[in-house]
Amino acid sequence: MILTYHDIVPDHSDPERCLHANAITVGAFSRHLSWLRRRYQFVSIAEYLAANPPGKTGKTRCVSLTFDDGGGATFEHLFPLLQKQQIPATIFVATAHLETTELLWFNYLRALYCEHPYELVSVGKHRIPFRNRRQRDSARALINQCARASGDPVLFSRELQKRYPVSDAVIGNYRGMTFEQLRLAAACPLIEIGAHTVNHPFLSDLPVTGQRVEIQESRRILRELTGRPVPYFAYPSTDYSRETINLVKNAGYVAAFALAPRRISHEPRFEIRRTGVYSSSLLALRAKAFLAAHAG
Repeated sequence: MILTYHDIVPDHSDPERCLHANAITVGAFSRHLSWLRRRYQFVSIAEYLAANPPGKTGKTRCVSLTFDDGGGATFEHLFPLLQKQQIPATIFVATAHLETTELLWFNYLRALYCEHPYELVSVGKHRIPFRNRRQRDSARALINQCARASGDPVLFSRELQKRYPVSDAVIGNYRGMTFEQLRLAAACPLIEIGAHTVNHPFLSDLPVTGQRVEIQESRRILRELTGRPVPYFAYPSTDYSRETINLVKNAGYVAAFALAPRRISHEPRFEIRRTGVYSSSLLALRAKAFLAAHAG
């Protein structure tokens, strides 16, 4: 199976961040690694695909770890663990937030409802309260809905941030990797760098030209920064179409990955299943592993 994690956060982090930001704590992640090691062999994506060719039914007791987005703080926690335990992994990087304090659009929104720097946020006709846990739970769905309905979540987030800025400390929790971190990762034989677009958009909402830029430019940037090939692509928010698949193929990627494959391509290597891990619970991880083993 191929597992996907997002943010790895300090053990003292606010539980709301773990609940609403696809994050798990360092301690929980370490327990996941221990549980997995007792039951599976850790392998790279290339080794996994060699043992489990896309479209074939063969199963092996191996696991490949992937991490989405390329968060700087996550890399700080992740890299020492991978090195110490000699575990291979692939980091799918969205390039817009590299070496900058500008957050990816959804990370800024997460900062609003996870760090709750404001008690009330106005979005169009909506006045969205953030005063307590229940209100923030409701706000999460509404503000994400407003972002996508705007037609341009990136611009939506930038405009909202002008009116509701967040502190440098909060930005530090959600910003992307530095160039130094990216080069450090690329220099490590355990780590593969994959592309995850530039801005992490909903690809199917973009015209062909916009999709092409997101897919090709992210690969170009990562190749220039790392000096290494970038053979793999992960669809942001598992959002893609047949058109998207053709663009990924034509861009020169060897394979592409989705958390919920739509099975719309005749080439399974461009819709390889991954299993998202969003809970610190070992019981939840066991359930995910069981379902992944029996997935069609």
